[in-house]
Amino acid sequence: MTHLIQRYPLVFSLVLVLSALLVDVYSGVVIGHLAGALTIAQLGSITGGIVALGVAVLVQVLHWWRMIGFRSPRQWGGLLWFLPFVLYGFLPLGAGVTATPGTLLVGIMAGFLIAFWKLSVLGILLAALAPWGKWARVGISAVLFGVMHLGGILAGGHIAPTIMLSVSYAFLAVAYGSLVVRTGALWPAVLTYGVFLASAFAILKSAAPNLATDVSSILPAVFAAVVLAVYGLIALSGTPASLAPREHAPSLVTGTEQNQHVQ
Repeated sequence: MTHLIQRYPLVFSLVLVLSALLVDVYSGVVIGHLAGALTIAQLGSITGGIVALGVAVLVQVLHWWRMIGFRSPRQWGGLLWFLPFVLYGFLPLGAGVTATPGTLLVGIMAGFLIAFWKLSVLGILLAALAPWGKWARVGISAVLFGVMHLGGILAGGHIAPTIMLSVSYAFLAVAYGSLVVRTGALWPAVLTYGVFLASAFAILKSAAPNLATDVSSILPAVFAAVVLAVYGLIALSGTPASLAPREHAPSLVTGTEQNQHVQ
């Protein structure tokens, strides 16, 4: 499969994004219809678990755990780049926690499951597009990450707010993708984004985090994502030449060859 990805990285990326989008949306629709009255956190934990399992199987088949960033960072000091994302993760709590302890626990589980699969998809995109150079791989991955969040339209969300929300996710992907390329580690992004989603579930009452009713409600998220994207690009611009994408292009080696390089 790695040879097909190497030959058709963009096609693979599109198929991956569309598959994740459809499974996420329609698993939620089916489960919501069959299970009846589920809270947003409960539904998110179930659908998040389903997609997370599928993504984990794909990564395992490809032997890409280390390649997409589940490994030690190139330099431990590089993790300091993620500090603003820690603050970002707790921002939703400024609105006040409305969830009960039980709901909060489910929300934490849902948040980290969703963060795992979404950021893992971003990591796979960055890996597949690695030979294209650091700017192209981050830019294209971000656009596709934004497209992956248009599923709210299929779920009955309003078109304009959903598009605006997907734009905010694209900027957020620029931010996270830039730091993943800079540090070589994806797991800090998963952890900080998991904190953000768990915080969001803690303040939700009935609205799904991927559905918006009006554009104005999305503008703060877009603004925050743009600021983080600029920050990420600053980090990316300082990526040493020794970390050139072609040198570390994971799509060019098999799992066996990868282990030899690591050793």
